[in-house]
Amino acid sequence: MDLQNLKEHHEELLSFMENNGYSSTYIRRFREEINRILAKADSHDWQSYRDVYLDYLEAPHSKDYLRNKRTIIGELEQFDDFGRMPDGRSRHTLFERGSYHLLCPEFRELIDFYRIYEKTGKEGIDHTG
Repeated sequence: MDLQNLKEHHEELLSFMENNGYSSTYIRRFREEINRILAKADSHDWQSYRDVYLDYLEAPHSKDYLRNKRTIIGELEQFDDFGRMPDGRSRHTLFERGSYHLLCPEFRELIDFYRIYEKTGKEGIDHTG
């Protein structure tokens, strides 16, 4: 995971947040997360910001804590990878929306089958056995 851009430009992100009315607590959380990522990157085999988030799942945390971390890490990903500043409307892309991607392959295959069946309809299927 290349963090050179984050390392060189994270102060721009924090300044943007300060100049656009973000709370000092929220900005502090971003600063702490940036420092954590930059400090631990060499000792972790992170390939993406998703991996950074998944690292938090190795210890028990509350849903609210994890949601906050997902939001911050997702915003950092948007800034680092796409140059997007936070706007309060964009959603992060750490995970796909919905639960389909969390299912095991067998259940996804079953759902995929029924989606195809639903599109093609019952025509052409022999129910007389």
